[in-house]
Amino acid sequence: MEITFKAKTNKLDKLIRKLNDTKTLCVEVGILGPQARQIHPSTAEDEKKYPVGRIGRIHEYGEPKVNIPERSFLRWPIWDDLFWSLVQRYQGKSIVWNLLFERANFAAMLGATAVQVVQDAFDRGGSTKRTWKALNPKYARTKTTQQILVETETLRRSIGFRMGENA
Repeated sequence: MEITFKAKTNKLDKLIRKLNDTKTLCVEVGILGPQARQIHPSTAEDEKKYPVGRIGRIHEYGEPKVNIPERSFLRWPIWDDLFWSLVQRYQGKSIVWNLLFERANFAAMLGATAVQVVQDAFDRGGSTKRTWKALNPKYARTKTTQQILVETETLRRSIGFRMGENA
């Protein structure tokens, strides 16, 4: 007795082609392009004028020499909060399907969600798992707001994303 099996594999073949695709989708999130080179208003009157990108790096990693603690507004929220934000946004839709077959749409949504997660960190003062160290009380008295990293809104408004493909 001989058993034969016939199957249409066109969808499976398409999936295999997608998995073998050598192009990698890249989404960059942060202070990008000309925004990084703009002079931050808090230093505009100073002898040393710092660009927004440098101010961002100082706060992202900290600057122990001048007593500025690490207040990660990019790494912490993206690492701690991005995955769950994506799950909530997709609400049961297949992330893998969208990644494989709707790559450009997925990349744009990933970038927009990452930017929103970073914006939420400015509101909350860190990620959902880690909070920024409070301002030094003496320094805090000189500020117009006690919310950290938002007095001029420049750093916050400079966050964006861009997409591309790398071979």
